[in-house]
Amino acid sequence: MQFYKIYEVAGPIIMFPLACLLWWSSSQKDVSVTLYATGMPVAVAFLIPYVGIRLLHVWEIRSPHSNQGFRPHHGFMFGSATSVICWLVYQTYLLFPATDSIWLFPIGLGLIIGLVNFLFDMFAISKGVLVVYNKSFAEGKSAFHISVQYAPIFFTSFGVVYGFELQHLITTTNEPDSALRYGTMLLSVLVSPLTTEIFHWIFYRESCLKSYKHTEDTI
Repeated sequence: MQFYKIYEVAGPIIMFPLACLLWWSSSQKDVSVTLYATGMPVAVAFLIPYVGIRLLHVWEIRSPHSNQGFRPHHGFMFGSATSVICWLVYQTYLLFPATDSIWLFPIGLGLIIGLVNFLFDMFAISKGVLVVYNKSFAEGKSAFHISVQYAPIFFTSFGVVYGFELQHLITTTNEPDSALRYGTMLLSVLVSPLTTEIFHWIFYRESCLKSYKHTEDTI
């Protein structure tokens, strides 16, 4: 719990400048690559939780730094760490001889981001910092079951799309920009929620947008 309290404050302060520095230097000071590599996960980590907490009531963050269940700097907390992890995975990927495979880096990144965030959310749920009002929560199941219902599929699919778009941007950095190029980047934000929704209907027979917050007092 002490680690979480420290990371909640110190993490974004350290990680975001570090992520910017790492991507700026490794991309030969390419603005587009640096902005996407650092900005995309920050934007997603702000937008998705905001909608999920304030509008859909499927999550709640219980922290001294949260306001009505939402932590204003959550985007930097998650996004900065994701960007640094992405940089580490990409540098490792470049060491392999089979770097011509367009799926090696995205899949590797997706699996690592999925695992890290699954473990992180499970820990936060077990400590009562994060509350996820899903079906497993309503059934009184453990933090493992609550987290496994959404975290692996959501974060893994996000990592794959994030890695694929970033890799494409890096390899085409010298080509002229186009509306289609940035349009696909914007649309890629929808992949993780849609993938999670499909997963929920297949395995839980309900929408991932369904909130069980009203059952909290009965558990």
